[in-house]
Amino acid sequence: MSEFLAEIIRYNPRIARSLKTLRRRAISAIEQAAIADTVLDARASGPMGNPAFHASQVSSVRGGLAVSQELVGSMRAAMPLQKMKEPDAMSHTPLAELELLALRTQQVLRKRQSRERGLSIAVAVVEGALLGLGGFMALYGDYVNAGIVVGLAIVVSVIVRLVWNPFARGSRIRRLVDLADSMATDLRARISTLNNIDDHATKQLTQWKAVAELTNGIPELN
Repeated sequence: MSEFLAEIIRYNPRIARSLKTLRRRAISAIEQAAIADTVLDARASGPMGNPAFHASQVSSVRGGLAVSQELVGSMRAAMPLQKMKEPDAMSHTPLAELELLALRTQQVLRKRQSRERGLSIAVAVVEGALLGLGGFMALYGDYVNAGIVVGLAIVVSVIVRLVWNPFARGSRIRRLVDLADSMATDLRARISTLNNIDDHATKQLTQWKAVAELTNGIPELN
C-alpha cells in the first residue's frame, strides 16, 4: 500500500508535506505510548523491567519497506494531480483522510482517462482521414499531393507518439488508478476493524500505527 503514497507525492508537494506531518504525529504517538508502557512495566516489575525492549519496538517503526522508484520525467507536468487537495495533517482520523486521498485520486485520474481516450480516438480519426485522402488522391493519379498528405499523416503520427506518447501516459494513469483502488480498499478494511475497538485510546493508537506502517520506507517522508 505504501507504493501508492510513494507515487502520488511525486506529483504534489502539498500532499508530501501533509503526509510527512501525519507520519511525524504517528511516530510521536507510538513513542509516547511506548514510554507510558515502559513506566507502567517498571512500576509493576521494579528494577527487573526492560525498557530496551520497548525502545526496540519503537525503532522498528523507522525501518524501510522497499518501494519501487520509477522515473516520472515529463509525465509530472502532464498529470492532473498537482492541484488536488491534500489530506488534513492535523486530523484525528488519519486513516479516513488517507482513504479520501485515494478516492480523490481515483476520481481525478478516471476523468483524465476519459479525456485521454477521447483524444486518442480523435487523433486516430485524423490520421485515418489523412491516409484515406492520400489513398484517394493516388487512386486518381495525383501522386504528388497524395505523397504530401500521406507524409503529413506520418508526421502527425510521429509527433503524437514522441511528444504526447498516449500509450505510456495511459499505462501510467491505469497503474496509479489501480494503486489508489488497492489503497482505498485496504483502508476501508482497516477502518472497519477500528470500529470494533471500544477503547478510544487503543483505537487512536491503532490508527497511528497503521499510518506509520503505510508511510514507512518512503524517503521523502522521513
